Amino acid sequence: GLIDFSRPARPQRKRHDLRDTLERALNLVEGRAEKQQVATEWDLGDQPVIVDGDPQQLHQVFVNLLINGIEAMPGGGTLRVALTHNALQKKAVVHVQDTGEGIPAELMPRLFEPFASAKERGTGLGLPVSRRILEEHGGAITARPRSPKGTIFEVTLPALITVEKAVAGYL
Repeated sequence: GLIDFSRPARPQRKRHDLRDTLERALNLVEGRAEKQQVATEWDLGDQPVIVDGDPQQLHQVFVNLLINGIEAMPGGGTLRVALTHNALQKKAVVHVQDTGEGIPAELMPRLFEPFASAKERGTGLGLPVSRRILEEHGGAITARPRSPKGTIFEVTLPALITVEKAVAGYL
């Protein structure tokens, strides 16, 4: 994590369907979620959402968010992932929500700073590295409390083409 933070790899950008990257990340953590009695719910839509980015780096971001969500629910819960596309703003929006205890209020303002963590284990570099990757892709990440409990992370990325054009030109 420290190496990733200090020397990030150059993105190997290519046009791809963000749904594929999210599905790979979800499949990777599915066993861990089941073992911890965390149900996963995902809605990736039925239309391609094309982004120009490094699929491996974006995969790293989503795996980090999913694992954080699973770890926030040691006694079980629900992890929800939803992908939407705002055609007017040409943005892909991914919401990752958990039903865990939530992030302590005093940590929330420093959440994306290096070494800020409420976990007993870990380096506190996952979210700062994720934020850097997303910013290099022209995107952003935010976090907010979820009511009645849990956390919602919102990831935005530029979508290259509208869904209608993607269906006509990508498939």
